[in-house]
Order: sequence, then structure tokens, then C-alpha cells
Amino acid sequence: MSTDDYKNLYWSVIHKREEDKIEQLSNHIEMKNTLLNISSENIELNKRIDLLEQNYIDGTIIGLSEKFITIKCKYGEMSIHKSQLNNEMFGKNMNRQCKFKLKYHINKYQGKDLILL
Repeated sequence: MSTDDYKNLYWSVIHKREEDKIEQLSNHIEMKNTLLNISSENIELNKRIDLLEQNYIDGTIIGLSEKFITIKCKYGEMSIHKSQLNNEMFGKNMNRQCKFKLKYHINKYQGKDLILL
């Protein structure tokens, strides 16, 4: 074999390895996207279970507005309308731990029965 044949053989092996790496990476990305979709479906199912069983969900108050209280919990940010509260909420309750139940209203999840910890 000549030197050019060895060079061609060497570079063909190198290019094949790069193609294999790209294929593995695309498979990895595809698997990761599939797992993310499954986890988002699990979150939705857990929300429905908590809604049906009326479980309390832990959260932290992150925002107070004129009509709504925003709470950060394991499902993201949830809002509670002030008409659903038993007591008045003031600015001193920001960043406070709380528990609440879920309700489904106007095609979205909202909180109710807020308990400050």
C-alpha cells in the first residue's frame, strides 16, 4: 500500500468515528427529550392526584397583589384569589412558608384554603 492509501484509510476511520459520535449525541438528546416529556406528564398527573385527594401542598409566598397571592411550589407558581382566604394577607407575609389545596377553575389550577406556617 502506498502512503496515500494509508492516509485515506486513516481519515476514513476518523470521519467514521465523528459520525458515530454525532449519532450517539443525537440519540442522547432524543432520549433526554423523551424523559423530559415523561416528567412533565408526571407533574400533571401529580397535580390531578393532589386535586382529587385534596392534599395540602407546601409552598412559599412570593407575591402579593390587590386580588391574588402568588405561591411558589413543586408545580411552579400558583395563584390564590383573595376571596379564597380566611384571613387578611399583608406585606409582612412575603417569603413565608405556607400550605394550600388545589382547585381547578376556568381551565387552570388555583389554590384555596391557605395555611401560614
